Amino acid sequence: MNREFVPFLLSDAHMHQPKAIVLQAQRAVNRAAISHLPMPTVTDAAHQGKLVGIISHQISDAPKIIGIQRLGWTNRKDRFIAPVWQARSLGLEPTSKAAHPESEILSRCFSFLDYKVVDDFSQVPPQARSLIALVVASLVRGFLNQQTTVIRILRNPQSFALLQSVFRPLGQAAPIELSPNRKLARQTLSIENFSNYPIFATCPEMKALEGINYPIFLLCKSGLALSEPTDSQTRLRITSLSHRIITAVVLRLIRDPGQAQALSGSEEMPPLNELAFQGKRAIEASGGIERFDLLERELPLLERILSQIPPETAQQYFRYDREAGLVLISCRRLRQVTREPLLVELSGQNQSVKRRGSHYLECPADWFLDLLGKFYGHAIHLSSRPTYPRQASFNSS
Repeated sequence: MNREFVPFLLSDAHMHQPKAIVLQAQRAVNRAAISHLPMPTVTDAAHQGKLVGIISHQISDAPKIIGIQRLGWTNRKDRFIAPVWQARSLGLEPTSKAAHPESEILSRCFSFLDYKVVDDFSQVPPQARSLIALVVASLVRGFLNQQTTVIRILRNPQSFALLQSVFRPLGQAAPIELSPNRKLARQTLSIENFSNYPIFATCPEMKALEGINYPIFLLCKSGLALSEPTDSQTRLRITSLSHRIITAVVLRLIRDPGQAQALSGSEEMPPLNELAFQGKRAIEASGGIERFDLLERELPLLERILSQIPPETAQQYFRYDREAGLVLISCRRLRQVTREPLLVELSGQNQSVKRRGSHYLECPADWFLDLLGKFYGHAIHLSSRPTYPRQASFNSS
């Protein structure tokens, strides 16, 4: 009687023990004592050799998919591997689109599915362009073995959505959870998983990342605000622009490594605004986009200050005078930031901003609270009686 052969899906470990599998299946059938099974079943041990032979014959010519174990540059830096594409000197080509079975991080945080791209890059928000430029600068610096850094990103839903859109060509769909243990964090970022491959991540202990030379965009309580809302069409345009730029830059690095030095700056890590301009130069030199505009932020000094103040501690630096309808900024609490430059910047946007006393600025409450809400991505409630901490230290990064 002709009977249909039922294929078996076996793991690598099982491939070396086919007879044991057959015996195990036979014992299971005998225990079940089911008289009418839904598929052909071998219950006679005398036929197990024939079944093993059939399975071995069928899988002998099957293509072997090893899967991706490491993302980023190869040792010779002649190939760059992302989850769904890889770049060589001849151009882009698809990968196996599968994670290696032992790569838990890749299978958990990265997508191996194709993504859609369009040619319409209009209405890509300025913050997305700045983020793409920072990613590109990190790629170039990693290729040249220059210093990279942990770029702190203010954690909110808008930041996460923008990171997902920009990093989609790099396959990342979820943040990598770095251990608060320094040794374990370094192990995650080791060459076994990544080779100068930009990632976004979380870490409950910043000290674990001190001194780590790796391009990480870290979601945390304070940092660069990415608060622009994006709909599905805008996210598609962001991903498309990111794909166009990242692939063009990577191909340029592979094809012309001798000129890569001109795409970056000094060995030391520059401030974020200078790093973004390094990315802009690399983008334009690679031919990805002929002119890549980076729009200047309207209030860069205020945003630099706010990027280092977690929203829950904002009331330690700002006091809300409800009766007068004013917010007072305690400038003496903002170390390395003097009052006069901040006054010039704020009064340029709102002429009602004025000095008060020797150390304060007063701002219209509705206007300033709106600025805080846009920066942090949600409304900020200030007290009329601030509790002052020790002086906060602010730097240019």
